[in-house]
Amino acid sequence: MADGGTSGANNNNSSSSNSSSAESSPNTGDVAGLASNRSAKRRWNIKAMRSQDSLAQTYDGNGPSSSTSGGSGGLLSPRDLQEADAARLFEQSKQSRLHPSFQAADEAAILAARERGNKHFNAHEYAQAVAEYSKGLAMFSDQPATSAVPARRRSSNLLRQFARRTSASSGGSISNPALASTSVDAQATGGAAVSKEESEAALKAHEARILLLSTILSNRSAAQCMIAKYSDALMDAMAVNQWRPDWVKGHYRKGEALYGLRHDELALEAFETALEMDGTNQIIRRRRDRTEDRIADKAKGLAIYQLYPGRDICHKSLMAPIQGLVFDFAMQMNNFLYIIANTDSRTCLVVDICWDVDGILSHIKALGLEIVGAIVTHYHIDHIGGIPPPPFDRYGVRVDGLAKLLSKRPNIKAYAHEDEIDAIIRGNPELSRSRFHPTTDGMTICLPLSASADLPSPIHRLAPDSLKTSIGTHITTFQFIHTPGHTPGSQCILVNNNRLLSGDTLFIQRCGRLDFPDSCKDHMYNSLQGRLAKLPDHVVVYPGHNYGGDSTTIGDERRAGLLQGLSKVDFMRLVG
Repeated sequence: MADGGTSGANNNNSSSSNSSSAESSPNTGDVAGLASNRSAKRRWNIKAMRSQDSLAQTYDGNGPSSSTSGGSGGLLSPRDLQEADAARLFEQSKQSRLHPSFQAADEAAILAARERGNKHFNAHEYAQAVAEYSKGLAMFSDQPATSAVPARRRSSNLLRQFARRTSASSGGSISNPALASTSVDAQATGGAAVSKEESEAALKAHEARILLLSTILSNRSAAQCMIAKYSDALMDAMAVNQWRPDWVKGHYRKGEALYGLRHDELALEAFETALEMDGTNQIIRRRRDRTEDRIADKAKGLAIYQLYPGRDICHKSLMAPIQGLVFDFAMQMNNFLYIIANTDSRTCLVVDICWDVDGILSHIKALGLEIVGAIVTHYHIDHIGGIPPPPFDRYGVRVDGLAKLLSKRPNIKAYAHEDEIDAIIRGNPELSRSRFHPTTDGMTICLPLSASADLPSPIHRLAPDSLKTSIGTHITTFQFIHTPGHTPGSQCILVNNNRLLSGDTLFIQRCGRLDFPDSCKDHMYNSLQGRLAKLPDHVVVYPGHNYGGDSTTIGDERRAGLLQGLSKVDFMRLVG
């Protein structure tokens, strides 16, 4: 089975995993001093192990969700969310009621739940990670332990301040406006007079519990994002910011959740706040840059939706066990699939449709788009579906993909390079060449598709990456770049002259596999050095697999990847 990956200039890039990784302890990258583990037996309360409430009638970035909540009400729409709306929803969420206090006998169980969650997270079992983190959080109090602890201020204005506040403390110490008074003494002693040492010990213990609470919330927020539960992830992140407003990771988590919800302006604000706290963090900087790119695309009538099996599609059902096995394999392959939309015409092209055609079409419907064509980067089964190659074909399992799409949409065509069409048909014998529009190097099509032909109204170029008709409709351009190497007919697609869908030609600091019978290292070298390396630095690259991250740029790959000035000898040594 083709998985698309091979060695590259540097295989230790892990921006995707680093950006979402769960902390093994609340001290990771921050304050030391968590209270040491203490052995204690857990008296499990089954009712307390339920997951946190979801928001009512929310959009988790991809479409409507019917999850319920305790009276949150309202609609968290990708189009109209404001900071005050998020604050209002947070005030009504279960997360807002969590308090850093718990029974002493529960501490060991909380720490154990956190560690189990971390193990599931690192094994990419994100739903199980969410469940374990939720067990730990269920043992925290949902009300202040005593009246001596000041009530947390809940106004929308303060929540906005929490979300934007930069660090004013030295050494990363805990700074929570809700704990401004020194009431920990009374909480610890029931009002009796205490010494300075006892007071400091009580305060440190309380800070340690804030660390533990905020770390588990942060980890759960990261896991929620990995299964597209962005609304819940946002509530978790806002709870982190409430208790630790000067912790960079809380603001980063908030930005990630808002990015998933496609509230790009608010996400940008959260990432900027995080960068004010840690200006050297390249993970945050890259995400900030991608958010700015998406805002710029929106202004030009372009929307790029990156779909990922297990997060956006390929959700298993007990009623379809064979399909579940295919979905398991899809998640191992780490494919990215793309919907490229012209938001003015509400039309889109899908790139490398595979694994879950029904799920992708449901996604497109939820976005209010009309699919008008399919683009194929290359013929491998993990990109177009079909009959698996030998010896896997003996099991009689078909992978959903291009053939199913074209059967469901008889009026659309697939755009594939001429050198790839015969191989596509071999894996999908029900297809005929009449369903294809062969592409050649340099060929360009547009959305809306009518713009590819002569229009009654002229087209004006507003900028190198922006076209408009005289009636104000943006034009989205797709230029095909023939990049043989991984396969003879592999192609990349340059969208609006500044976004590159690279298929299995280029990943982050590596290229596609070159050990297949029809692969060619010489051709790959020429495709990378002679074609892609000549593109401008600012072009954003969206790869066909999640091998180290969801995007890069031509500039980054020219500085540290396979687009740097490599001799053919050096290239051959790197790819093996």
